[in-house]
Amino acid sequence: MLPENYEAWRHCIVEKCGIPLTVPYIQKRLRELRCSDQYDTQRFIDVYGVLHYQRIIGWFEQALEEEQK
Repeated sequence: MLPENYEAWRHCIVEKCGIPLTVPYIQKRLRELRCSDQYDTQRFIDVYGVLHYQRIIGWFEQALEEEQK
């Protein structure tokens, strides 16, 4: 089941997967996701769809804002 909001996504990343949302990690993921011609990014879009892809980028941007405060 895909998370449908930021809180659920954050819980999934931090609590379930044990990945700390640090500034360097978030920046790295955003760089990767924004390269829409990369194989992994295209695969992500093919599997999860453009809408979810756009949500993920937005959630990473939101997490970055929170971590930089």
